[in-house]
Amino acid sequence: MSPKLVRDRIPSIIVENKKTPHFYHANDEEFGIRLKEKLVEEVHEFLESEDAKELADIIEVIEALARYQEKSLGDILQMKKEKALTNGSFSGKIILTDIK
Repeated sequence: MSPKLVRDRIPSIIVENKKTPHFYHANDEEFGIRLKEKLVEEVHEFLESEDAKELADIIEVIEALARYQEKSLGDILQMKKEKALTNGSFSGKIILTDIK
């Protein structure tokens, strides 16, 4: 198994299942890298399963990435609102086919 970022309780859950986890705590630089890898992993899992629970996992990773960048989820949501005001959202289901 290659090293990957897991949720905080995973080592305890492994022990509860009578197995021995081997892990370490990442430094800040590695943590940022692993969070980005985890985001890609969770997005792929959602695309494969289309399970809404995977969207919850994506949000969990986004929250961690926000904290890593010293932002709150509220900060990120405010940025989302501002972007929606200037560029719109995706509610119109618009598919761009060409620009002339």
